[in-house]
Amino acid sequence: MANRLPKRSERFRGKIMEMVKQGQKTLKAASLELGMSYRQAKRVYRRYLEGGDDALIHGNTGKPSNRRTDLDLVRQALSLYAEK
Repeated sequence: MANRLPKRSERFRGKIMEMVKQGQKTLKAASLELGMSYRQAKRVYRRYLEGGDDALIHGNTGKPSNRRTDLDLVRQALSLYAEK
């Protein structure tokens, strides 16, 4: 997971969770600032403690979309377009 770059929102979550870890913020205040419920903040904080910043990166980051168009179909469409 370390080779994927976190998005800005994931970096922000990491900074807030680090402040909670250092005692500069309560988890309740962090949940309000991040716009999530207290229960969700507890889950995110637990993941942060176990895996650090890398644990906050979304699991589908770097993977191709499930809704992408088949590559062969794209090639066929481009070749038909090029003929015209």
